Amino acid sequence: MACTQAELEQQSSQTTSPGHYAPSDCGYAPQVGCELEEKERFWSELDEAMERIPTGERVVIGADFNGHVGEGNTGDEEVMGKFGVKERNFEGQMVV
Repeated sequence: MACTQAELEQQSSQTTSPGHYAPSDCGYAPQVGCELEEKERFWSELDEAMERIPTGERVVIGADFNGHVGEGNTGDEEVMGKFGVKERNFEGQMVV
């Protein structure tokens, strides 16, 4: 499968409910086998998007980050649960 440029696409849709507003972004992380520069660009763009969210806003991220975070969460308890599978790979480390 060919690698495509990693980018975040601002979606025009918004999720709303009474008293709540949540803008929607979409992202797809580069796959294993893509160039390191492309992977780093994706994570940099995601970081920039997160920095634009006001402090105190709730954030839900649903995405395919194309990485295996591995089983267990020792040392990473604040950012992930303990029920992953397999071994953590390079891309999984970037996710964490």
